Amino acid sequence: MVAAKLGTSVRYVVAAADYMKGRKYPTEPDDLKAYECVMFNARNNETDWDLVCGRKRVRVHVRGSISSRDCQSVAAFVQRGHGIGLVETAHVEEALARDSLVRLLPRWISTEVPVFAVYPTRKFLPPRVNVFLAALAAWKSSLWMSA
Repeated sequence: MVAAKLGTSVRYVVAAADYMKGRKYPTEPDDLKAYECVMFNARNNETDWDLVCGRKRVRVHVRGSISSRDCQSVAAFVQRGHGIGLVETAHVEEALARDSLVRLLPRWISTEVPVFAVYPTRKFLPPRVNVFLAALAAWKSSLWMSA
């Protein structure tokens, strides 16, 4: 298998503006423990979020009643006001611009997640696959920051 790095992705801590009405905004990552969180790939309704602010790194143990294995579902539950989520930037940019979502702890982001194109081999690769991989590497996507 060959893995060609395309770039990296990060996640923001966000919540629906309606969810935050009447609630105190978290000021530090540890404050997230007091909120209902919407989680990605959680077990037993608990998970850890790794957050970075410059050189500072923290791991916060969060809880919530909703978890999904699908990033878009997590974003949808957060946008519908079910709690705070750590969501990929591509899934929340428009809602943040419309102010229907608010970014919490704006100095903090998730650790970077590498984005790869994975394919079986370089030998005997059809020309159209090479063209596709070159276009993918050159594509300026909102799903990732260039490598």
